[in-house]
Amino acid sequence: MKDGIVENSRSKARLIEAVQSIVQQKQNAFYFPSYELVTDVLRDYRFYKNDLVHPNETAINFVFEKFIDSFVNDSSKKIMEEIKKVLDAANHKPFLKDSAAHQKFITAQLKNIQRIEKDYPFIDLIKEKRVFMIGLQN
Repeated sequence: MKDGIVENSRSKARLIEAVQSIVQQKQNAFYFPSYELVTDVLRDYRFYKNDLVHPNETAINFVFEKFIDSFVNDSSKKIMEEIKKVLDAANHKPFLKDSAAHQKFITAQLKNIQRIEKDYPFIDLIKEKRVFMIGLQN
């Protein structure tokens, strides 16, 4: 927007036209309408940061979900869900970190990571594993 509303619209139009040209020429090229999702579907200002220009976390998540629905197969979605659970658990702030319940939670997460690493050896969860190992030592 710093260049002006008209100039910004023109540059976006040029980019979209260039992408469409490439998509028409290439067999396996696709255009994902993230810009249109934000400007046409999420046009309410509650989907923008305080500067009223950039999309906020809610808008980004919405567009990402649409992208996943369009380009990710069901088996990959399953892997993503499993990893998200581990990431969420690793970011969990325990209320009573020395409690038996929390220790059980940590042990379950480490077993889950071990299973994921066995099933999907290309996935790196070493940072998350460290988080849980530190919690187990406390």
